[in-house]
Amino acid sequence: MVGGAGHVLPALGVVGELVRRGHRVTMVTGKRFADEVAAIDARFVPYTSVFGDFLVPDVMAKYDAEQLLNDVYIADNEAMARAAEQVVAEDESNAVVHDVFHFIAGKLLPKKLNHPGVS
Repeated sequence: MVGGAGHVLPALGVVGELVRRGHRVTMVTGKRFADEVAAIDARFVPYTSVFGDFLVPDVMAKYDAEQLLNDVYIADNEAMARAAEQVVAEDESNAVVHDVFHFIAGKLLPKKLNHPGVS
């Protein structure tokens, strides 16, 4: 999961339903969503998004804005992948469900683990 509210909050209903049905669910997302994740009885694991230090509007006028955005997007996928891999190292999973924002990490991790992946 990415750290943005528009990505996290809509997923809470699905995650809550999975938990209600008896699945163990871990959400890897930003620290600001710890209470929301705890409220649905899912396991919370924080990751530090590189977007916390990167303001998109600040770079849009730069001549290399596209490259800067690509670089930070890839770096954020790397940060998410590292956090998710740590989760799996501590507690084996059966599947990986990921947000479209982290599709790079979300596609690589299931292949590495030989698990199904769902976006």
